[in-house]
Amino acid sequence: MNKIKLIKSVFLLSVFSFLTFVSCNAPVFYTVSLEELPLDPRIEGTSTNFVEFNGSMYVGERLRGTIHCYYKNSNNKWQWRRHSAGGNLTHLAATSNNLYALKSNKIDFFSASAASITLDGQIPAKPGVTIDAIYASNNKLFINARTGSEYSIYYYDENSEDFLLINTDESSLSMLVGTAYDGENYYFCFKDDVGIYTSKDLTSAQLIENSGGNYFTNIIDFENAQGNTVVIALSRTGRLFSVTEDNISQLTGAFSDDRLATSALGIWKKDINGSINDLLLVGRQDMTTSVTTGYTHGYLEIKIKNDDSEDIFTGSLNEPGSGTTTVSSHEHYIASIGKHGVHFIFQAPDGILFAGTNHGVWSYRAHRSDSKETWNAEE
Repeated sequence: MNKIKLIKSVFLLSVFSFLTFVSCNAPVFYTVSLEELPLDPRIEGTSTNFVEFNGSMYVGERLRGTIHCYYKNSNNKWQWRRHSAGGNLTHLAATSNNLYALKSNKIDFFSASAASITLDGQIPAKPGVTIDAIYASNNKLFINARTGSEYSIYYYDENSEDFLLINTDESSLSMLVGTAYDGENYYFCFKDDVGIYTSKDLTSAQLIENSGGNYFTNIIDFENAQGNTVVIALSRTGRLFSVTEDNISQLTGAFSDDRLATSALGIWKKDINGSINDLLLVGRQDMTTSVTTGYTHGYLEIKIKNDDSEDIFTGSLNEPGSGTTTVSSHEHYIASIGKHGVHFIFQAPDGILFAGTNHGVWSYRAHRSDSKETWNAEE
């Protein structure tokens, strides 16, 4: 009799434990139920950044050394083509004249159209110099190079075809993570605790005094509702800063739960043909997986203020899925791109939103003719 009671007790305890587990973890099971079968990505592995050039979008496939172009064909349909650049491709940049690709310590430059990508020439590194990164702002190509452990900034003069050194007041620069331009001043954003440098004439650059120690991951410029160019920097802890030539001002707090920001920083428009910039998008990296939702990474959104006030943003950084947002469902966001590291995010000229993840390039679109818009790998 005691044995039967014991079996019943164990059974009831097991049922209770199972129901408790299911109840506590219902969001996990619900999230799993929303997951779509992942597609095979056209662009595999880790991508480069995205750039726009001559009305088309370009992104590089790092290990294969392939440049992929997303362009409008003669039938007004958007499609892909690719060009094998060779070598280990790490960065893309674009001015009005050229598309640039950094690979194997050399910079290739291309002319490009909807029909082809043509290699026009190559810019080799100077003897003893390693090129770590390239960026473009205001139609100027900037080069982050080092000799040993000493970093420098150059800009490339397309007319003289020469590297021109930008003198700095400090010798302790680091990896350049982004550049910006506000109509008068150039900004050079550095990794680690270095900070942001600014320059008017590109002969020299000075450190913005209160910018050091913030561990920035990227910087971006965009127009506000008044037509003024705003410069925003992102720190590793997820804080957003307004940047001017002599000061930075913190606009948002750090991410919660010790989450960190990636280098992903982009602008999204609800109406791609309109003049209003609606959202700033920020990549996020979780250090641990959430027990309740299971997401680990993804990106956040903050609404850009589009009225006559001096404020840049309204509200705070939030996960996609409510209000003016890039997606139709918060739950589907969690079950898809929210589980992946987003290193780059970019809205193409046709309005499609793309993201460079650890598992290839993803896009937010209807991936099947009979499906709704969702995040999945771009086939």
